[in-house]
Amino acid sequence: MVVVDALRSAAPAGPPVSIGAAARLRICTGDALAEESPAGVGRVRQALVTLREPRSSEYLEHAVPAAVRLLGFERAAYARLRGPEWAPTAELVRDAASRGPIPTPSVLDGAFEEHRVLVEHAPVVVGPGCARRLLPVEWCRSYVAVPVLGRGAVVGLIHAGFDDAGRRPSALDREVLWTFSEALAPYFASARAGDALRDLMARVSQVAGDLGRFGPAAVPAAPSAVAAALTLREQEVLELMAAGQTNGQIARRLVITEGTAKSHVKRIMRKLHAANRAEAVAAWIRPELPAAGSVHSARERVTAGRN
Repeated sequence: MVVVDALRSAAPAGPPVSIGAAARLRICTGDALAEESPAGVGRVRQALVTLREPRSSEYLEHAVPAAVRLLGFERAAYARLRGPEWAPTAELVRDAASRGPIPTPSVLDGAFEEHRVLVEHAPVVVGPGCARRLLPVEWCRSYVAVPVLGRGAVVGLIHAGFDDAGRRPSALDREVLWTFSEALAPYFASARAGDALRDLMARVSQVAGDLGRFGPAAVPAAPSAVAAALTLREQEVLELMAAGQTNGQIARRLVITEGTAKSHVKRIMRKLHAANRAEAVAAWIRPELPAAGSVHSARERVTAGRN
C-alpha cells in the first residue's frame, strides 16, 4: 500500500489516480529492482508534488519535463498528440550545448518505433539502432517513451533519457516513468476543466456586460480613434482578447509565440492607458464609456495621447 498511498496523497482533487503502474513498480522483476522500488516511488511522489496546482493545460505541459528530471532522468521532452500528429511543446536538458535538435511536428505513423505506444498504451525503450525514431540520436542515444492518457486515448508523449551516451534506460527507469505518466491523468483532466471554465466565464462576462450596459441590439465596433492608435496586428490581438482568448490561444491563432502575444497585449494596454485587459477590451468595444478611476473616455485618452 506504500505506492498507492504515496500517489493518492500527491494527486490533485479529481478522478482517482490509476495505480496499475504503481502496482507494477512494486513487483518489478529482479531482486535488485525490488530493492530500488521504494526510492522510485519517492521520486514519483516528489515529481507529482511539483504539479499539484496546475494553472492551465499549457502550464502543465511545460512543467512536465522539469518534473521528469526529479525522477532521475537528465533530459526530458513532452509532446502533445492531436490524433496522429506529434507536436513537441517543452523540453529540458542539463547541458543545452549537447542537445540535439527537437524535430518539427510529425505524423506518428507505424514506421516510428514510438507508434507502439499509441497501439499498446505502454512504454517503449528506443535505442540508437532503431530505424525510425521521433527524437534524433544527437538528442539522446537511448530513451524511454511513455504515453499520457486522457479519456482512454493517448494525448501526449513523454520522452526521457540520460546524458551518458552509453547508458540505456533500465527496466526500473521505464517503470518509474510509466508510473509517473499514469498518475498525470487527473492533473491534465483538472487543467482542461480549468481552461474550459475560464473560457466560459470570460465569454459569459463579456456577453452579460454587453447586454446589461448597452442593450441586446448593441454591436461592438472598433472606433476610429482607438483603431488609429494601434497597428493592424495589435487590432487583431485586441479582437481576440475581446473574444476571451488567453495569450496562449492568441499565439496559436495568429501563429506567433506566446511571448510575442504578451508583448502585443502590453503595448495595447499602454497605448489605451488601460490598467488591465478588461479596460482595454472596454475601450475597443465601447470607447464612450469611462474607464474605472477615470473621468475620460477611452477615445479621449487615446486622442489626448496622440496630440
